[in-house]
Amino acid sequence: LEPSSDPELYFLRSWLKCNCLHDYDGALNDLNGVIQLNRKDAYAYVERAGLCEKRCDYQNEITDLNTALCLNPKDAYVYLDRAQVYVNLKEYQKAMADIDNAAKLIPKERSVFINRAWLLWCMGNPQQGIEDMLNAELIKPTESILYFDFTSMHQQLAYWRQSANDLEKEIAVLPQNWASRFN
Repeated sequence: LEPSSDPELYFLRSWLKCNCLHDYDGALNDLNGVIQLNRKDAYAYVERAGLCEKRCDYQNEITDLNTALCLNPKDAYVYLDRAQVYVNLKEYQKAMADIDNAAKLIPKERSVFINRAWLLWCMGNPQQGIEDMLNAELIKPTESILYFDFTSMHQQLAYWRQSANDLEKEIAVLPQNWASRFN
C-alpha cells in the first residue's frame, strides 16, 4: 500500500518501520519516496542520512548531509551530524571545520561545546576538550549527561578526585539517573 502523494505519510511510515520494526530497508524506501515527491526537502535527506548511519553506510550519509546543507546551509545541527560522521571516519580536521561552522551559527549551544570537546579528545588534546566541557557547563549547569561526560574524561585522565566530584554533581542534578546506571 503506497501512501499517496503526501510526504508526511511516508515520513510516518518510515519512522514506524525504523523504530518499531527495525526494517531499515523499508524505512529507506519510504524516505526515497519523500525525496521523489520533493527533492528540495532538506529534512528528508537528514532523515535518510540517519538511516545510513544505522547501517554504517557513512559515504551515503555524508552525501545526504551534504545535500541537506546545500538546501539549507544555516542548519547548524546538520553540520554537527556531519562532524560526527567525520569522527567515525577519523577525518578529524573535516569534523572540526563542521563544528566550527555550527559554532558560528549557534555560538551558545551546549552541544557544540560537547561535540568539540570529544573531538579534541580524539585528536589527543584532552585538556582543551575539558575546557570546552566547562564552557558547556556554564551554558546549562543542570544537564546531567554533561557530568557523565566529564566523569568519563576525568577517569580516562586518572583525575579520580575530579571524577568523583563530577559524579556528585550528576547525582545532585538528576538523582533518578544515578540509579539507572546500575540496572
